[in-house]
Amino acid sequence: KFLSNNLKSSNPNYRIQRELKEFLKSPPPGLSVKISGKNVRLWVITLSMPDNSIYAGDKYKLRVQFPNDYPTSPPSVFF
Repeated sequence: KFLSNNLKSSNPNYRIQRELKEFLKSPPPGLSVKISGKNVRLWVITLSMPDNSIYAGDKYKLRVQFPNDYPTSPPSVFF
């Protein structure tokens, strides 16, 4: 839903939407993302550990919350 909306660059969610599109287009290895409900400012990222580590097969969830003044203030990340 968030990706189908073409936001104007003046919209406060424009940069977050652009970064989400880039993440989905080319995700970092072992990471996937889902948007929590209708809030584009709240991402749930799943970190899948690589097979060649002592944590092989483990998965961890990170909650990333973008503040209202993002990108001036960084997002908060919670394990």
